[in-house]
Amino acid sequence: MYPYDQDYKRISLRIGFAVLLMFVLLQSLMTALGVCQVFLSAMMTETAGNVLYWGTYCVFYFLSFVLPVPFFALIARKAGAQRIFWEIRLPRHFWLISAAAVGVITAAGQINSLLLSPFSGDGGSTDLLLDLMGRDNGYMVVLIFVMLVIVPPFCEELLFRGVVLGNLLPYGKGVAIVGSALLFAAMHQNFSQFLYTAVAGVLLGMMYAESRSIWPSTLVHMINNMISFGQMLIVARVQDQMLANRIVICMNMVIMLAGIIAVLVLIAHAKKEKKQSEVKGSVFGITPDRSYFEKPRELSPGMAVKGFLSPSILLFVVLSLGMAVFNLIMEAML
Repeated sequence: MYPYDQDYKRISLRIGFAVLLMFVLLQSLMTALGVCQVFLSAMMTETAGNVLYWGTYCVFYFLSFVLPVPFFALIARKAGAQRIFWEIRLPRHFWLISAAAVGVITAAGQINSLLLSPFSGDGGSTDLLLDLMGRDNGYMVVLIFVMLVIVPPFCEELLFRGVVLGNLLPYGKGVAIVGSALLFAAMHQNFSQFLYTAVAGVLLGMMYAESRSIWPSTLVHMINNMISFGQMLIVARVQDQMLANRIVICMNMVIMLAGIIAVLVLIAHAKKEKKQSEVKGSVFGITPDRSYFEKPRELSPGMAVKGFLSPSILLFVVLSLGMAVFNLIMEAML
C-alpha cells in the first residue's frame, strides 16, 4: 500500500492551478498594459509615459507571481500545503556556492545560445531594453534595474521554490527539484532560454531544498540577473559594438572560470568537512534542517512522474510552449 499517492496527486493538481493563475494574470495584465500604452503615449510626454509604463510593468509582474501564493494556500489548505521557509539561513560557503552556481548557469546559457540561436524568440524585447538603456536617461536604467534585478528574483523564487518545490519536497528531492525547474523553464515561454533556465532552476532548487530558506536562492538569482543587467548596459552604452561584445565574452569567460575554481574549492571543503563533521548529507556547507522530512513520503513505482503530470500542470506546459511558439512567429514576422 502507498498511502501518499493520492495526497501527491492532489497537491500536484493544486500546484498546477497556482501556476495557471500566474500564467493568466501575467498574460492579462501585460495585454492590458500594452493597450494602455497607446493612450499613455498620446496623453503624456515620453519621459512620463516611460516611467508610468515600466513602473506599472514591474507592479503587474510582481502581482502575477505573488497573488498565486495565497491562492495556493487557500485551495491546498486541506491537501497539506507546506509553509514557505522565510528563515534567514545562508550556508557557510555562500559566496563560493554563488560563484559556482552562476558559473554553471552562465555556461548553460552559452550552450543554450549555440544550440538554439535560431529560436531566439526574445530579440524584440531585448532590443527595446537596449535602446532605452542606451539613451541619455538615467531614470530608465534605474527602472530596468528594478525590473530585471529586484522584482523577478524575489517573486519567481516565492512561487517556484517556495510554493512549487516546497510542496513537492515531502515526496522526494528529485521530483521536487527537477519538477519545479521544468515548470520554471516553461514559465519563461522562450525556447532560447529553456536550457539555462532549467539548469538555473535545478541549482536554485537544490539551495532551497538543502538550506530550507528562500534567501540563498533569491540572492543567487539576483546576482545572476545583475550580471545580465550589467552586460546589457555595456552593450547599450559602449559605442563600439565589437568592443562591447568582446567585453561581454571576456566577462562570461571570467565568470565560468571563477565557477570552476569555486566548484573545486567546494569539493575540497566538502571532503574536509565530511571527515571532521558527524553531520551526514550536508552539501558544500549547507546543512539540512533535520526536523523537516528526514525521509520522503514513499510513492508507488512511477507515481513520481505520473502524479506530477496532473491535468493542470500539463495545461500550463502546453500554454507556455504555445506562447513560446507564438512569440517566435511574431518575431519572425516583424
